[in-house]
Amino acid sequence: MKRAAFAALLLCLLLPAGIRAEGESLEAIEKDLSSIVKEMDAMSSELDRIQDLAAAPRATALRVEIRGGAGVPAPAAGRLLVLGKVEEEREWSREERDAFPGGSPLVFQVPILPGSYNARFEAVHPSWKTRPSADFQAVLRKGDTFLLKLRLSISPGKTEPVLVPSEEK
Repeated sequence: MKRAAFAALLLCLLLPAGIRAEGESLEAIEKDLSSIVKEMDAMSSELDRIQDLAAAPRATALRVEIRGGAGVPAPAAGRLLVLGKVEEEREWSREERDAFPGGSPLVFQVPILPGSYNARFEAVHPSWKTRPSADFQAVLRKGDTFLLKLRLSISPGKTEPVLVPSEEK
């Protein structure tokens, strides 16, 4: 809008006095300039709309980060259940599992449609009799990533690991 007003003012100043005196009143010029400004505003908003459509959309995703506790082996795989159905399963590479005891998190990221979901994440290891799991409510908006941080540890007096929500930021 400021650019259009500046352009209109510049146009008025650059018009030779003879042109204005030849029969066009200032009111007519102001009306013409006003319509030009309106057209420029309409074109500007249309260009903004086109730019929004052309921009790459951000992915909507659900991300689970698992950190380990002392003496807990890295899970071999993880799976995400959404509304009771398996949404995604993933096996971690040997390098990812070897870095797990050193403090590197295992990351499980899944693209998912926006919405509100009751979900469960399960960690899988061949030596575990039960799968440690965490139930959670995920609310996803378009372009957002829902982040769930979990800690894999062994409860005192037990031999099987459990997944608990992590307090770390």
